[in-house]
Amino acid sequence: MRSLRLLVIGLFAFWLTGCGLTIHHRLYDSEQELPTSQIARLQGMSPLMLYEIDGRRGPNRGGTQYNSQWDGSFIIDLLPGMHALKVGYFWYDPRHQLFTSRTTYSTRDIIVNLEVEAGSVHMIQAERDGNSWRPIVRRIK
Repeated sequence: MRSLRLLVIGLFAFWLTGCGLTIHHRLYDSEQELPTSQIARLQGMSPLMLYEIDGRRGPNRGGTQYNSQWDGSFIIDLLPGMHALKVGYFWYDPRHQLFTSRTTYSTRDIIVNLEVEAGSVHMIQAERDGNSWRPIVRRIK
């Protein structure tokens, strides 16, 4: 019975780490977390899907995106400078219990070039207009 409990706990821990529940990502090489005055922060959530930053694929959902599988949100800490974001659109309609892929609104992913400064916080969102969408980045701090 004890080994069954350990197996269940181990599988649950594996699921938590491997199924994309990570929301906060640090995209710089440092053993210690840098203070917010030295980094820029990018925030967002579904229906905008963040697939890559500077060619680095996100670790969640089998290494395909940065969005959390739990709630679709993400927080990315970046070093100041220019960054290329590869984004797409994926939306869940709770009224019809239907997933709508980005192909409904765009058949391709979009590259967003974003220059960030130390201490800044940016929000990236999908803005929809009829059958099209576009990513919008706003500096919020």
